[in-house]
Amino acid sequence: MWEVTNLEVETTTSGNKAANLFANDLMQVAVITKIKAIKPDTREPYTLSPSELASIKLVEYFDPSREISNGWSYTITENSYEHGYPLTASQPSEVRESEPHAEYQIKWYWVSTTKIDDKNIGASIRQPDGNVIHTGPGSKFDSRVVLTGKPPTQYGMDDIEVVQENTATGKIPYLFFQVEWDQDNYYVTSKKYPFRTAETHSYWGDPSEPTLKYCFAHYTGDNSSSRLSYIWDMGDRQTKKVGRVFDSVDATADITVNQRENALCLTRWSVDFNGKLFGRMWYFDSWFKIFDVYGNSGIYYVTNEDYGNKIKIQTSRLASHSDSHCVGAEPVLVSPADVPPESFIVKK
Repeated sequence: MWEVTNLEVETTTSGNKAANLFANDLMQVAVITKIKAIKPDTREPYTLSPSELASIKLVEYFDPSREISNGWSYTITENSYEHGYPLTASQPSEVRESEPHAEYQIKWYWVSTTKIDDKNIGASIRQPDGNVIHTGPGSKFDSRVVLTGKPPTQYGMDDIEVVQENTATGKIPYLFFQVEWDQDNYYVTSKKYPFRTAETHSYWGDPSEPTLKYCFAHYTGDNSSSRLSYIWDMGDRQTKKVGRVFDSVDATADITVNQRENALCLTRWSVDFNGKLFGRMWYFDSWFKIFDVYGNSGIYYVTNEDYGNKIKIQTSRLASHSDSHCVGAEPVLVSPADVPPESFIVKK
């Protein structure tokens, strides 16, 4: 048997009792529960087991019989987004490390919300004798934190910067010739808060042709060149092999991508091989959802211009692939014989 002698809740912000978060269901703030217990017969300190500690609930402060809900949720799992609400775009966030509480046992929870409002949060736990101890108003352990859900940042075209970079050139040995290739990287960065991750959708995913993975378009500029467009997962700088091996022809090259931090990288890779090596002109309606360090997001669509020589980012599917320079006002869609089976098209 054991009984509670102290139960409190706090945050990791200055003052310990209030915190802001974006109401995007991804940003989390910590709510820390602190508890002390004793053995009632001897009054000796009692150490709760992990399962007993995990039975602490976050509840409505003004109605401790109910767990927080209605757009507010909590978990023991910390995610990768920042937990401190930004003071300004250029100042550090308000989060700080929690101070040690050697005399307490501590249970951390991570709270997120979709609601733009205030939430008064307390804690409760059921003792072995069946009594529920809580921190609601008027209770022995009256304690709460106030979390405020703030409007999420909505990203549009005015909130991003797209930089085209003349990244690299090279040559591929072929018979008695040197076939030239050219690489332009495009970087999508935020004008608000740094981007952290992105979900990319709709691109070539046939595992039998790994050099075309992440490729979303092929255009033929003329009879002697091909232009491929790729969309890459955000991450560290890395080398990718692009192009195609077809019969005895190796039209591939190693290129570098993701050279810039906090940016989504796309690549236009052009090679002076006959377009027939890559089949007819084709494209997928590629798009991505990109997230900043606080979990705010924006959705963007990817298309091409100038016979696939340029990559364009936009916020609407309208006018997608409507380049007037393409035959029939749109590039020719691939025929079933030119594309991998549906299961190989990565749509996520």
